[in-house]
Amino acid sequence: LAKEIRKSNRIEVLSGIYVTQILKSEDRAYGIIGFDKSGEEVIINASAVVMAAGGAGAIYLRNDNQKGIMGQGYYLAARAGLELWDMEFIQSYPLVIAQPGLPSSILYPPYPKEARLINAAGEGILEKHGIGEIHEAVSTKRDELSAILFQEGLKGPVKMDYRMVPSSRWKKPPLSLLPKRFDFSREPFIVSPAVHFFMGGVRTDRNGETSLPGLFACGEMVWGLHGANRMRGNALTECLVSGMIAGRSAARHAMVPGKAPVNIGGFLKKRHCVRISKRRELRELRDRARTIAWKYAGIVRYEEGLKQGLREIGELDVETRKLETAGASEVRMLEDLKGGIFTLRTILEASLSRRESRGSFIREDFPKTDDKHWRGNSCAAYEDDGNAIHVRFYPGSVKGAAKQTGV
Repeated sequence: LAKEIRKSNRIEVLSGIYVTQILKSEDRAYGIIGFDKSGEEVIINASAVVMAAGGAGAIYLRNDNQKGIMGQGYYLAARAGLELWDMEFIQSYPLVIAQPGLPSSILYPPYPKEARLINAAGEGILEKHGIGEIHEAVSTKRDELSAILFQEGLKGPVKMDYRMVPSSRWKKPPLSLLPKRFDFSREPFIVSPAVHFFMGGVRTDRNGETSLPGLFACGEMVWGLHGANRMRGNALTECLVSGMIAGRSAARHAMVPGKAPVNIGGFLKKRHCVRISKRRELRELRDRARTIAWKYAGIVRYEEGLKQGLREIGELDVETRKLETAGASEVRMLEDLKGGIFTLRTILEASLSRRESRGSFIREDFPKTDDKHWRGNSCAAYEDDGNAIHVRFYPGSVKGAAKQTGV
């Protein structure tokens, strides 16, 4: 597909551009500002803009997302004046490789019947908690299993033991696809639940357009299709369907006469051009943010932890805003971190406002689902001037939400 797109003389492809702001007037979006790999500022005036930036899984210490997915799209949307809905609802996958030196990737089913999940004391976790057979647990009790493994992991490493699996099974997927640099057949390896998918995001109408005319969105960063928990397989379907809708709608919108043409020019602001590299410091700040996310806004949350998380991420936000960077790659790292910090603050604030457990959202201090008081949606708005996030709660179904999202 990429090859065919590059062949077309009707499509101009600009790769390697990092977007830092959505340009808007009072009544519409009209382009973006960003910078390219060399550090030159890029300004693109456009009739329509489509946000397809994914979720924010990589802000967590444990995740199976691409490492750069840190909520940049949510940050851009909020700064453009859009509200973010149900950001507390984050889905985890229970079985992800966490062995040092190996990639953080999902252990895909089918699982061998001889496989065992063991805790730091050597106990069989499924047997200990009466969770049932591993396939059933992953398919129908995914959140319960993730919470159990998370709690067991606080006491010591949780491991998957494949030592009793017959040698004939190792020649077939999924076992044959495991990394070759570790002998999974002879040594138990560390596994952990990991953040997988965000149910929350921006609200669009049935054409994929946000509340800011000319600004469209698709994929994981769109709210409204998954409720409190995504069903297996629906993420890829969402990408295909919402991507097609947003793309076609944006194209129709762009055909309206009188819209601004593309214009590229300018340079990266001088404040970024300092001589001392901050790469190590940026990595340390990013690691701190990921630790805060996993510890306080992870699979199981509670009030004091959420408040402590807000205090710690607030301190990190102050440190980050004082930092100057030394070139395009470091500016990108800094912007990634800003997006991640903002998204984590939003998750913590929304989580604190919801006093129940529902779907993928688990509050240790409010373990039951409470339809009477909390069947509804959180809505977060960003105040750029004061760098503040305000969360409101809408009880019951949001009026017109089904119509807006096309569900």
